[in-house]
Amino acid sequence: MFNVEETPTFIETVTVVSPDGEGTKTQTFRATFRLIPLSDRPMDGNAAWVEFLREVIVTFDDLVGNGERPIPYSEKIRDWAIQRPDVHRALVNAFFAGSNKGIEGN
Repeated sequence: MFNVEETPTFIETVTVVSPDGEGTKTQTFRATFRLIPLSDRPMDGNAAWVEFLREVIVTFDDLVGNGERPIPYSEKIRDWAIQRPDVHRALVNAFFAGSNKGIEGN
């Protein structure tokens, strides 16, 4: 039996590789994404990807700020993450990695 969900969600670890002096640093957090149909979404240009991420992101977990204080999810932190190039790329990669797990299992 196949349970038809209108909008399933999934949780994926987001791995962000950021510039750090002359090298890079790798950090992770978890994101819950909404699985949406892609067929009717033209993905040309940065604005389309920004809107796509705003639609598919449900929440973030494991975010901390100065002093290792937890940062709660909000639309403000979501929009900050989407606009930062290294995090933006990591979110797109995590969404497709997580959504492809179902495809690979079939």
